[in-house]
Amino acid sequence: MNTLRFDYLLKQVAALAGLDTSNLPTTFFRQMREFAAIRLDYAWRTAAWPECVSVINYTGFVNGTALNANHAGVLWVADRDLNDDPTGDVLTHRLFNDKLYLDWPEDSIYVAGWTKPPELVGEVYAASTTYASGDQVYSGGTFYNSAANNNLNNAPSDQTNNGDVWTPVNIPKIFQHYLVRGLFADYLRSKGEMEKALQAEAEAEATLDEERNHLISRQGQSPQIAFTG
Repeated sequence: MNTLRFDYLLKQVAALAGLDTSNLPTTFFRQMREFAAIRLDYAWRTAAWPECVSVINYTGFVNGTALNANHAGVLWVADRDLNDDPTGDVLTHRLFNDKLYLDWPEDSIYVAGWTKPPELVGEVYAASTTYASGDQVYSGGTFYNSAANNNLNNAPSDQTNNGDVWTPVNIPKIFQHYLVRGLFADYLRSKGEMEKALQAEAEAEATLDEERNHLISRQGQSPQIAFTG
């Protein structure tokens, strides 16, 4: 997956806002972090983005089985992985209280669903801070989540091999233009510049529409979408 560094977003939005990109205040970083998390949560499930979707095989399925914790919504349910075998049968399904029900249950099914969008909550890494498993930090332009049972006393961006200690929070690059224009709209709105914000918002939605059109042209008709209940 092609990913996007968060510092790229900061600099692009700052440049549009006429700010000094070499000396951005912490308040701006935190504001953009909060706005970006909301924007990602929205954009994530507006289409079957390959970067945001996974397929999970359920065996021993019965009605009322809880949706896998890694999924935040369902695209399709089938008797086989449609990515590997498009001739598989799509199964009629419904969701209720995050539990899956089929009209005609089968023992083994494949569920395609959105993975959960990334959370952006980390503060800038500080060497003087003791970090625990599950903490998130911002280092070298990227957010990182801490892994379990590791010594976390080194900055993630300074480590040559940090995969077993810190894992990067991946922001799909397909959302690059949407996030830049959308965050700029949020910034303008926070400054009370509502007319300019509306224009930037329209531009953000247009970029997302364009990405969706590209996706449909590559993959064909979009599958039926069902959100968790």
